[in-house]
Amino acid sequence: MCLSTNRNVTRLIRKFASLMRLREIVEQKALAKTNTVQAYSIDSKNRGEGLTYSATQAASAAVWRTTGALHPHGAPDDSIMHARKTPTAVRLLGFTPDAADGIASLLADAPACGPLYACLHEDSLQEPDVYLADGENACAMLRLSSMRSPPLALQVGGCERGNAWTRVERPLEAASLHATLAQLVAERRRTLERLCACGEPPLPERRRRQRGIGEGQDTDAVALRQPPRNGKVLIVDQGGAFRDHLARLVGEQRLPIAWTDSASAAVRLCDETPVLLAMINTSTPGIDPYALCAAIKAQEGAGHTAVVFLVGRAFCYDTARAHSAGVRGLLDQPVADRSLVAMLQRLASMPA
Repeated sequence: MCLSTNRNVTRLIRKFASLMRLREIVEQKALAKTNTVQAYSIDSKNRGEGLTYSATQAASAAVWRTTGALHPHGAPDDSIMHARKTPTAVRLLGFTPDAADGIASLLADAPACGPLYACLHEDSLQEPDVYLADGENACAMLRLSSMRSPPLALQVGGCERGNAWTRVERPLEAASLHATLAQLVAERRRTLERLCACGEPPLPERRRRQRGIGEGQDTDAVALRQPPRNGKVLIVDQGGAFRDHLARLVGEQRLPIAWTDSASAAVRLCDETPVLLAMINTSTPGIDPYALCAAIKAQEGAGHTAVVFLVGRAFCYDTARAHSAGVRGLLDQPVADRSLVAMLQRLASMPA
């Protein structure tokens, strides 16, 4: 009788534990459902698999770089990626290398609860969640004010400029910086939720060049617009899953998309047909992405072909070599859909 009672108690305990685990899973899914996008990891280990990431979690998979260097504490551990924090992509504007390293160190020591910050590489084409701009650098402040839609930004130092940017004093204090950034990130999340509720997409834009003072002030803006160019997007990858995903995302009627896994075929396609944008997965076997980019750019008429690297965390991006080869920029894997669309609108003249 005692043995039977113990067995019944054991079954009840196991059943209760299973119910609690199920409840936890349901709560986690409900929390993640509010802000998710479909991102595709095209790493060789996960090729073709659709993974669900939050808009900012896809950003946090970026290699932790500031001015060409890895994060001061090394590459992020996978356990960090799964911590219950809000991944937030940060772009630094106008800071000296030493100042940028100092800010990156402060951001790396963020509180246990709150955003998890990743400073984007200067060559990254990914849309940041928040900008940090040197308030004493006129070019950095001008770059912020010249964007089509006012971005979420924090001005570090400098004088009051009569703009809408939140400002913190120098020298930076870790507690003040983290509190202010956490408030900005929360504000951004509420803004995105309002846009989503109204059915309006956000308008991300980051100029690839600096607008000069007075530029476009006395000129008709319509006259400055260039008509969309004819051409296609070329994907260089081991498989065609990413090409298929991109075609579904933008529609081949709006933008034709080709795919190849061969360097020689990629060079030939760029020579024989107009290619607006070539996206090279740096993990594609048998391909040197820098050499392939240089070969594409060396062809006659390839001056308007933008070459973008799709990089994984294991890839060591060589800034000097990339610039020498003619690389336009990089996107970290997995790539969020909003970053893909924004890049295509900028580099391939894809209509909105």
